Amino acid sequence: MEGATAHGASELQRREHVGAIPCHATAVCNEELVASDAGPLAELAVTDVFAVLQALRGTRRASAVATVKNVIRTAIRTDVPVLVELIGELAEYERAHDEVEIDDMMLERALFGPEPSAFAQVATVDDLIVGMALYYRSFSTWTGRPGIYLEDLYVRPAHRGLGIGRALLASLARLALDEDCRRLEWSVLDWNQPAIAFYHSIGAVATDEWTRYRLAGSALSDFASSL
Repeated sequence: MEGATAHGASELQRREHVGAIPCHATAVCNEELVASDAGPLAELAVTDVFAVLQALRGTRRASAVATVKNVIRTAIRTDVPVLVELIGELAEYERAHDEVEIDDMMLERALFGPEPSAFAQVATVDDLIVGMALYYRSFSTWTGRPGIYLEDLYVRPAHRGLGIGRALLASLARLALDEDCRRLEWSVLDWNQPAIAFYHSIGAVATDEWTRYRLAGSALSDFASSL
C-alpha cells in the first residue's frame, strides 16, 4: 500500500481497488478472506512472515490448508478473464463496483508484460478458478529488504469455509520467506471485523500509527502541473 510519509511510503506499500486491497484483505465469512482497497482502512502488517506460517499450522486449520494446497498455482495468461471477473466480484462486495476500471488487456499487461508490475496466484477446484491472490513487490528502507504487498485476496462464496483463502495467504507467506522478504502486508476495511479477528489470530498487527494518503484524478494532475 502507499505509505503515509515520504519515509513511510517505502514502509507501507499498499494496494488500491483491493486499485486496490491498495490491498485490503477482508473476510466474508469467519473462515475466508477477501482483499480490497476502497473505503476507510485499517492497515495491518506482518513484520515476521514466519509468524503467519506458524499460526496457520494449527490443528483443524492446518489440515484444511493441507487439503487445498495442491490446487494453488501461479496464474497464467489464459486466467486473465476470470481474474478480472473476481476483481469485479470483490469490488461489489466492497460496495465500490463503479470504481473498477481494469479490463482484460490492462491486467494482462500488468501480469505478463515485459516488466510485470503485479503477480497472481489462483486456487482451483476441478480445474475451475475459485479464488485468487494478487500481489506486488514492495521494499522497506528500514529493513533494507523486499516485501510482498497483497493487493487482492478473494474466494468465491460457494467455495468459502474450505480453507482456500487461508491456503492462498500461507502460500504468499512461504513465497515471502523464499525470497528473503521481511514483510507480508495488506489492508482491511475497518468494518470487516471477522477479517480483522482472523488476521490478529495469525500474528498480523495493525499499523494504526500510520494514516494513508492518496492523490488521484484531478488532484493528482493539478499537483503534478503545479511545478
